[in-house]
Order: sequence, then structure tokens, then C-alpha cells
Amino acid sequence: MSLIPQDDDATLLVTGDLPVSASGNTAGPWLGRVLQLNRAGKRNALTTSLLETLQTEIENAQADRRVRAIIMCGSGGTFCAGGDVNEFEATPDSRAGVMTRSKLLLDVAAQLERSPLPTLAAVTGPAVGAGAVLALACDMAIATPDARLGFPELRSSVVPSLVMPSAVTAFGRRLAFDLLTSGRFLDAHEAIECGVINRVVDPADLRQTVMNMLSVWASVGADAMTETKGLLNEMHALSPSEAARAGLDATAKLWRPRAI
Repeated sequence: MSLIPQDDDATLLVTGDLPVSASGNTAGPWLGRVLQLNRAGKRNALTTSLLETLQTEIENAQADRRVRAIIMCGSGGTFCAGGDVNEFEATPDSRAGVMTRSKLLLDVAAQLERSPLPTLAAVTGPAVGAGAVLALACDMAIATPDARLGFPELRSSVVPSLVMPSAVTAFGRRLAFDLLTSGRFLDAHEAIECGVINRVVDPADLRQTVMNMLSVWASVGADAMTETKGLLNEMHALSPSEAARAGLDATAKLWRPRAI
């Protein structure tokens, strides 16, 4: 199920806005910016051009003050089948092309992780290899029961070096080793048990579940949301004692009396 209409004649990426209703005293109207991969015939496999477009659209969303969240999804019942293995077939220097695309993938994943806006992956069907990297880079993931995450590169005797950091960060060393070396896929319910998917919902409920999450986010101040995400990212890389100190420092910097 696509969150916005699929355009068979469109470019590689379809963008659209979901209007968000917010409670509380936050002014609006607010929007959730949907970035929908639009290569259904290729199972939304990533090309260099698609990643460049995605990079630009993330920047555009962040620059639009009406937008309170970014939603990543795929068209045609697949989130993303990974990198397009056919992109460089006719390229004399395929190594250079692969390295350029690989860097773009990591740049886009970093954009999603570090964006001042909350990012959400709406995962339907497979999220494979580089596609799993994009899903795991988002702050939250809501999936349908047919969602699957996996890293099958080693089955083709390809060392999964590009996706390995995402797998280790998301799953820990032991489960990452299992997934990377066996090539098996996590189904939606195992993924939710591992904490890499937040909710599993029926396809008919996916859009409304996303809308409900956007409403929660839009009901708090944008600056407070940005500070919370930034502090969480900072603490994730710290030891418990360092994280406690960072939290205390942030409290001293950000605390204000509650408005009456």
C-alpha cells in the first residue's frame, strides 16, 4: 500500500504532503513530507540518480517550516530491494560508479539520522540490503505484516561491508552475524521483537497509523522535538555516565518555567 498515489510516469521519487492535525497550542497547519520511492517495476531498487534526488528532497523538507516529519516509503508493495545491480553493467569503470553510489547511500542515511525532523519508515514488503539501511536510518518504523528486512549480499559472495555498520548498530554483533552470514530475512514480528520495527499494522491501517504518529509529533514544539532528537542521538554514542552528564548539561541549558 502506497501512502500517496503511485505515478507510473513520474521520476524516480514521488513526493507529497500529509496534512497533520495537532492538539495543544502549536500553531499550524503542519505537514508530513512523504518521500516515496517510485520504481515499482524494479522493486524500488536504488540508483545513483534516485539517491541524489532523495538527498535533495530531504534538504527541501528540512527547509520547509511547515513540515514536521519526513516519511520514507516505497511504491508497489515493496519498500526497497537494495541497490540496482544493473546500473553499472555498461559502465567501463564500474568501480567508480559503485563507490559514488555507496557514498550517496551513506550520506542519505546520515541525513535521515541527523535530520532535525523526526523520520519514519513505512515498510511494506522487503527492505533489502541498502533498502534496509534506509529503513534502519529512520527514527521509527511502522510496518505491515508482509515486511521483511535482510542482508543477502554474502549469498552472492559479496562482502556486506556497506550494510554491516547498520546491521551491527541495529541488531548487535550476534544477530548481525546471523543475518549477514546466513542471508535470512527477519519477518515483521521478529523485527518488532528486536526493536527495529515499532508497530505492525494491517495494510488498511498503515496510513492512519502514520497520521496518528505525525499528530503526536506536531503537538509539541518544533524546537523541543529537534533538541530531543539531537540529544538522543548524542546519548546513543555515550557511556551511561557520559549520557547522564549530557542530560544534566542539556537540562541546565534548555530548562524554562512551564507557561501558565
